Amino acid sequence: FEFDQVFEPNTTTAQVYQDTARSLVDAVIDGYSATMFAYGMTGTGKTHSMQGTSKDPGVVPRAIADVFTSLPAGATVSLSYLEIYNEHLKDLLAPETPSDALKIHDDPNTGEVVIRNLRGIEVNSASKVNAFILRGNEARKTEGTEHNSVSSRSHAIMQLTIKRSDGVRSTLSLCDLAGSERGAADEARRKEGAYINKSLLALGTIIARLAGSSSGVKDQHMPYRDSKLTRILQHGLSGRSLVNVLCTIHEKPTTQRHFNESVNTLRFASRVKNI
Repeated sequence: FEFDQVFEPNTTTAQVYQDTARSLVDAVIDGYSATMFAYGMTGTGKTHSMQGTSKDPGVVPRAIADVFTSLPAGATVSLSYLEIYNEHLKDLLAPETPSDALKIHDDPNTGEVVIRNLRGIEVNSASKVNAFILRGNEARKTEGTEHNSVSSRSHAIMQLTIKRSDGVRSTLSLCDLAGSERGAADEARRKEGAYINKSLLALGTIIARLAGSSSGVKDQHMPYRDSKLTRILQHGLSGRSLVNVLCTIHEKPTTQRHFNESVNTLRFASRVKNI
């Protein structure tokens, strides 16, 4: 396998951010939209890499800080933060909003995918954004699983939309994807796993077909509507914005399943690299 970056287990989150998302922040400031998501089996460090801790911030808080450091005069920033759990949407900035009120549709003016009734909050500092995200994280769905005592059982998508004084609009999307666990003993975990697998399978199918298109395969249908995850990320995955993917694996797989999942993640990452 060959990738743009390979990180050792002792790599700091600061270095991970610098080598992955920093260039995306620069692009968004310049007026391009950009998407980054973390992909891998549960328990391999996706949420830690994206969120980090108060003493060792991850990709998300570092990106937020650099957005406001680089923001041009007269620009405004709005924040949205949502969760996809069992194919239901939840507004993490307004948890009281009913899931069925959050409708995904195409904006007739811009052609972008938008979510009706999703709360957008205008923010003027990194500290305010981080405060909203911490509040939103408290509403996220987490459960103990076979491999992780506090596992994210949902996909979370944070979006910062920048509107410059010259009318240019760009969006930075940072996504923490849930990891799947097959064959869970608990019925609720099995249901979660089925929905997670469905969305990750749809994502994997689109990545594979995008890689095929890059290799000359033509006229392939892209099933963006097969899951809400891929529908929301459609704009970022369809070639009209920059994309960076952080794939996480077990450092030393202790079981055959861990080994197989690590290989599957590496294959997914390889397909992404071929796009």
